Amino acid sequence: MNNRKVFNISSFTLVEVLIALFLLSIIALAIGSIKIFSNYQLYSAGRRADTQNSISYCIDHITKEASRVVGNEAVMGANNLVSVIASTRVSFYVDADGDGRNSAADHWAFYRLFGNQLLYCPNAASAGGNCSVAEETLSDKIITFTPVKQANFSTGNFVQLTMVGRWNPAAAASQDNPQMTMHVAIGLPSVSTN
Repeated sequence: MNNRKVFNISSFTLVEVLIALFLLSIIALAIGSIKIFSNYQLYSAGRRADTQNSISYCIDHITKEASRVVGNEAVMGANNLVSVIASTRVSFYVDADGDGRNSAADHWAFYRLFGNQLLYCPNAASAGGNCSVAEETLSDKIITFTPVKQANFSTGNFVQLTMVGRWNPAAAASQDNPQMTMHVAIGLPSVSTN
C-alpha cells in the first residue's frame, strides 16, 4: 500500500502576480500624486496668506497713524497735515498728546518705500525731513507703495493708498511667488479748532 497523501496546493500564476503588481503601482501613484498636489496647494496658500497679512498689517498701521491727524487742510493750508512726496512717501502731522489741537508735542510721522521695505518713522521734524529716531521696518515684501492725496482735499479728507506685495519681491510673480494688490481710502478726521 502506498501511504502517499495528495496535497491540493493552490498558487498564483506569473500573470496574476504581474497584474496585481500593476494595480498596486497605479494605486500608489494615485495616492502619491494626491499628496504632492495637496502639499503644493498648502505651500502656495501659505505664501499667499503671508503676503496678504504683510500688506494688511502695513495698511492697518498707516490707518491707525492717520487717525491721529487733527485738522483740515482747507483751514490750515495745503500740506500742513498730510504730505505725499514722489508717490513713495506719505507724511502725517499727528496729534501726539491727543488734545485735539496743534501743540508743541505734535509732530510729523511718515511712511516711505526703500527698496522692498516699507519703513515707518514715528517722529520727524518736517514732512520731508529725516527721522529723529530709528525707522521701523513694517514689511520687506512691498513692491509698490502709492499714496495719493485727494486733489480737492477740502471736500473729502482722505488719502488713497495702493500697495502691491510679493512673497519674494526680487523674483517675478508666479504661482510659487504670489503677488497681492490692496487698495484703501483712509479717511482722516476733519477737525478744526479756533
